Amino acid sequence: MIAVAGSVLVFVLWMWDWSVDAAHAPDTVWLRLLMSASFLSYPLAIRVGVRRSLPLVFYGMALWLQMVFLWVLARLDGGAVHGMAGFLFWFIVPPLMTFVLPLRGNILGNLAVVACPSLLAVGLGLLPQMDLFKLNALLVPAGVITIAGHIMIDRLLRRIYEYRWQFQWRSVAIDALAEGVVVVQHGLICYANQAAAAMVGRTPEQIVGPPGAISLTWTTNRTFRNPCWSRHRTAKPRGCVWGVRPLTGRASRPRWCR
Repeated sequence: MIAVAGSVLVFVLWMWDWSVDAAHAPDTVWLRLLMSASFLSYPLAIRVGVRRSLPLVFYGMALWLQMVFLWVLARLDGGAVHGMAGFLFWFIVPPLMTFVLPLRGNILGNLAVVACPSLLAVGLGLLPQMDLFKLNALLVPAGVITIAGHIMIDRLLRRIYEYRWQFQWRSVAIDALAEGVVVVQHGLICYANQAAAAMVGRTPEQIVGPPGAISLTWTTNRTFRNPCWSRHRTAKPRGCVWGVRPLTGRASRPRWCR
């Protein structure tokens, strides 16, 4: 699969070179092969167990690919003009790296991705005919948008993590309560702690479901009253208490009372 994907990538990139300058396109084949092989550096780093240096590996790979791309453009007539928009390619994947890499590494890496083409093209003389004003007119807004996306996604992930942590400790606290707690939503029992299940002599998994299902597991004559939360059509929570007590003459089937 990797070989097929690499072959397709090399072919597509080389076809772009051919459409720009067919006469010099054969000179860029080996550079396209090198570029395609360079994409393997990040998955190989993960394979060998690199963790702390993953931001350095990923954005180092991006800067190396930019250098190779400049070598390709230098060999094509008109490459400095037609290939300018190709530098936007490096802002497609970085937003997704917010879910993998730390925020500091993503911000510093994107700043390097914005600044590196200008330094390589003119500073090191890889492509001196590149118009830096037009190039940065494309890269700077793209970099700003990408960094803003990193920050917003990072805040969202932190908030999700905080909510999840709160739900976890609340669930542990409710499970440890000595009083029975049952949560009923839309007529279904969606949660019951150990104390509530013990009142009917069953496990919490056995009484979760339709309220009528508890009639099959009723084995005690005690009143089953538990605090819960019910939601109306307006989606406003309201505290309520459900009670279950056996009815005589009906095989001790429970009756639900609010």
